[in-house]
This record gives sequence, C-alpha cells and structure tokens, in this order.
Amino acid sequence: MARKRRTGQKIYDSAAWEKTRRAYMESRHYICERCGKPAQICHHKEYLTACNLNNPHITLDQANLECLCHECHNREHESSREPITFNASAEIVKVKPTAELEEFADARAAIATMNF
Repeated sequence: MARKRRTGQKIYDSAAWEKTRRAYMESRHYICERCGKPAQICHHKEYLTACNLNNPHITLDQANLECLCHECHNREHESSREPITFNASAEIVKVKPTAELEEFADARAAIATMNF
C-alpha cells in the first residue's frame, strides 16, 4: 500500500528545502525556539497548503521557519481536527482515538475557557 504524501512533500524532497532547512537549524544551533531542548524539526509557521506551495516566501523564507523539538511540534499541531503526532522521522502519524484522549481533549477545552 502506497504511503499518502503530505502536503508539500515535493518541497520537502527538494535540494532547495534541504539547504534552507539545514542552514536555519544550524543558525539556531538545533535548539528548540520554544523550550530550549534539542530540536529536530524545521517547522513552517505559516502552514503549507495547496495554495502557497509554489510561493518561496512561504516555503523557503527563513522568516517563516521555526526550530522545534518533537514535543513542541506535536503541541503546535494538536489542535488539528484529527489527533496526530510525529514519529522520529518527523512524519505525521494518526493517533487512534481512545477514551483517555477524549477525556484529555474535554479537560483541555474546559481549562481553555477558564479565566486565570
């Protein structure tokens, strides 16, 4: 069974992206910009979509990049409709819904409405 390609896979497979990603990660010393832990992922702040894939100001501009660890990158994407996580290769992995996951989502939503 063929693996579904993620949005922008062609960009991620390009030499231009690899050069940009490596230069950006090195400039940040592979340190997560959110928590300070070792980083593995070069994240696009403005998510890649079918509409902006051919725009180098989105795909290759260092101003649109962020150096993140897996944990912070997962946290960034946890608000998406489908529960997902990222494996060690930075590939998207769907999380199977469980009662615990639903309880966690409900508790998180309740906390988000509280005023501290």
